[in-house]
Amino acid sequence: MSRGDFIKDLAATVGDVHGLGVWRQELKEHHIRVGLLAMVVAERMGVWSSRLVFQAGLSHDIGKYLVDTNLLLRPGRLYGRDLAEVQRHAVAGADWLRAKGFAEEIVRAARHHHERWDGDGYPDGLRGRRIPHAARVISVCDALDAMYRGRHYAPRLDRAKILEELQKGAGTQFDPDVGEEVLKFLTKGELMGVQNRA
Repeated sequence: MSRGDFIKDLAATVGDVHGLGVWRQELKEHHIRVGLLAMVVAERMGVWSSRLVFQAGLSHDIGKYLVDTNLLLRPGRLYGRDLAEVQRHAVAGADWLRAKGFAEEIVRAARHHHERWDGDGYPDGLRGRRIPHAARVISVCDALDAMYRGRHYAPRLDRAKILEELQKGAGTQFDPDVGEEVLKFLTKGELMGVQNRA
C-alpha cells in the first residue's frame, strides 16, 4: 500500500469513526493518543501491523457513544446495572464497527480491549494469548493514557505511580510482553513526545 493510499484509508477511518455525531473533545483526543501510542508500541515490538493497531486504537472506545452518557460522566464507582451498561460499550462498539464494514481485527480489538491477561476482564473473559493482539496493545495504552491524563472519576498519576501500576499489571491485567515494552518506553521518557503529537 502506498503512503497516499494509507493516508486516504486512515482519513476514511477517522471520518467514519468521528461521524457519529457531536464528539466530546476529551474522548476524541483519548482515541487519537491511544491510537498513536499503540502504533508506536506495535512498531517497536515488530510483531503486529502498526497501521491496523493505530486504526484499532482510533476506534476502540467508539461504543461509548452508544451507551448512556450520563453514566460515563458520573463521578465515582459504578455498580450493578449501571456498571453493566457502561461495560456494554465494548460489544456495542464492535457491533457498530462490524456493521460499518471495518476489518475484523479492528472489530475484535474494540470488543476485547477490556479483557485481562488473567481472564478477569470483559466481555468474554478471554485470557492470555486468546486475546487478540491489537486488543492487548490497546489495553495497556488505554490504561496508560487514563493514568497519565486522569479522568473525571480518577486523578492523574505521577510517573513513578504509573510505572508502579504498569509493573503490577504486567502478567495479570496486561500481556507481560506489551507491558514490558511500554515500561521501557516510559522509563526512557518517550511518552511525552507521543502524547504531545495528539
